[in-house]
Amino acid sequence: MARLNLLEETRYEKLPVTVYADQQTASLAVAGRIAALIRSKQAQGKPAVLG
Repeated sequence: MARLNLLEETRYEKLPVTVYADQQTASLAVAGRIAALIRSKQAQGKPAVLG
């Protein structure tokens, strides 16, 4: 089988995905992760950049 070109090999992102039971559970989990990031950066004296 011929090797695919680089575009074909990297076309799809390989991102970790978590599926939650409902919207509220997902929202709380995401908010918790953001809050943890902000606290961690504050402890290091660095700004937290979201986005």
